[in-house]
Parts: sequence; structure tokens; C-alpha cells
Amino acid sequence: MIIQNIKIQNIRSYEFAELPINKGISAIYGENGSGKTSLLEAIHFGLSLRSFRTSKTEQIIWNNELKAEILITGNTKTIRTIKDKTSAKAIDENNEKKISRKELLMQCPTCVIENKEFSFTGSQPDYKRKYLNKILFYVEQDFNNFYEQLSKIHKQRLFCLKNGQKKEILIWNKALIEIEPKITLLNKCLINDLNAFFSTNDHLSDFFGKNNWLRRINFKYKAGFDEEIGLEKHLGNNFEKEFVINKPLVGLHKRNFDILIDQDDASSILSRGQQKVLSCILHLVSKEFIEKSLNIQPIVLIDDICSELDKENQYLMLKYLNNMNTQAILTSIEKIALDNKFNANLFYVEQKGDITNVKR
Repeated sequence: MIIQNIKIQNIRSYEFAELPINKGISAIYGENGSGKTSLLEAIHFGLSLRSFRTSKTEQIIWNNELKAEILITGNTKTIRTIKDKTSAKAIDENNEKKISRKELLMQCPTCVIENKEFSFTGSQPDYKRKYLNKILFYVEQDFNNFYEQLSKIHKQRLFCLKNGQKKEILIWNKALIEIEPKITLLNKCLINDLNAFFSTNDHLSDFFGKNNWLRRINFKYKAGFDEEIGLEKHLGNNFEKEFVINKPLVGLHKRNFDILIDQDDASSILSRGQQKVLSCILHLVSKEFIEKSLNIQPIVLIDDICSELDKENQYLMLKYLNNMNTQAILTSIEKIALDNKFNANLFYVEQKGDITNVKR
């Protein structure tokens, strides 16, 4: 779906705002705290029923109003998302039917690059795990079922460990051992695809001149346990220890991957700006994987694109988005210098008192 118009009501500092956009790049600029990120958050919430800023989504409702609404009009459908204090729902305005979150994600995928994500290389394992999970959700039909099974197994094992149920946990250990090879294989295949993408993809070639170190980037999967020993033996060796500390020591919940330059940890080599370049590219790679699988181009949302990126890398990022015909909505503190060749629109955000306004 190509977004054509966005209307939001009672979101953060916005009593009401409308953003008419076109296919291509839409850049939103304004001072710190003016409400730029809130626009991206509203778009993302409207297409996913989740906020990338908080798990307490009632916080997005403006000024103690009872509900917030987001109306996103696209070339194929119009989606109205309603958020009240306790729930959220999305409605297809074309047929007035409720859209499940899974349907929404599959029909209107997004890729969000947050300002904090310049440190992707040194991020916590949980963040990298979510990155893998998101791609696998879209590109592997079996993964969602496997992931639901894994989540259930993990919760049951935690319950057994906290309640001293040594006989019962053996059932869930067996289930974990059975599902592990399937999930490990899917993750390893994805890591192999990432490595292949970085070594062969022509779309990254423009970045290589300025960032030759990208040619040396590679990824190494970590299964969450020593694969030479095997998960079954690990569980047996740690059986009593896990009941002492009431939590699992090894397992698929600790899946992760290392980002390397040659054989060295990239986070110890790359500057902050280089880490931001790599983080942005990794998210754009996920966009390409999702697009190839669904034949639907995800919408890219980039918060504060100028942060940590020099002018040349900013230009390369914009050129990439333009060349790939990507619909991207970006924010920046400063007015972005956009090439006249780019299909782009500029919007300015300003805050007056407690209310934020958007204008061209």
C-alpha cells in the first residue's frame, strides 16, 4: 500500500494534524521536542497497533482525551485505527471490517529506524533477536507457529523453575529439544542470507565508496547454547543450577548474532557514525527481504536521519531510498537538503504551547 494521506487526532501533542504525502520521500523537520517523532509513532501505530516508543500505549493519547484516532488513506485501502485507554483496533474503512494485527502487519509492513539505533552493533541480544524474528515472521511461513510454540515452552519452563516442579519440567525440556533444530535452522539460513546480501547486492554499491569497511562486514549466529555440546546435554548439566536461580541458563531465548569486521567485533572498531550507517542498512536489508517475500514494499520510517550521519552518508541514504522507489517518511532537526532529482516533499513541524502543528 502507498500512503496518500494521514490524519491524526489526539495523539501526543497533536489535537489534530493532516499530512498529505506522495510516493517517495517525505521529510519532516523541526526543533527538538516539536513532535516530529510523534508523527512517525502515529503512522507506525496505525499500521501495527504498537508504539516503537513505549509499551504503555495509553500514553500516546493527547491531553487526557478518551481516545485517539489515526486515519491512513492509501492507494488500495483506508485504515482507521482507534486507541482508547485499554484497547486498540484497526478498521478497514472500505468494508468497515476489523483488521487483526497479523493481517495489518502482512498487508502494511513497516521498517522503523529509531534515533537510538546507531548502536545496533553493541545492542542487547534481545534487540538482535527481535530483528531476526521480524524478518522470519514475514519470510518463513512456519516460523510464526514455531515461535508461538517456543514462547509457550519458555513460559512453562519458567513456571516450573519458579515452583520447583522438577518432574513437570522434563516434559517441557523434551519439547524444547525437539523444536530447537527447526528454529536454529531458520535462523542460520537467515544469517547466511544476510552475509550473501552484503557480499553480492548491487543496491549497496553506492555506500561502498564512502564506507569501504562494509565489504568486510559479516554475521555469525549464536544459538543460545554451545552447539558442540548440544542443547540436551546443556539442560542436563544445568538442571539443578536452574532450579537454584529460578531461571533458564541456556536455550533459544538467548539466540543472538555477532556483527564482525573480518573476525573482530564491529562495535569496537566502528565510529558512532559508521554504526549508524550499518544500523540503517540492516533495516533497509530487512525491508528488501520482506518485499521479496510478500511482493509488498514496506514503508520506511526513519527518526532523525541526520543524527550521527555526515552529509555524504545522508545523501547516500536518500539516494538509496529514491532509487529503490521506497516510500519513506523521515524526521530531522534541520531542513534536509533534497536533490531535485528525488521524488520528495518537505514538511515543517512547530509547537505552540501544548499543541503541535504541521505545515508545508
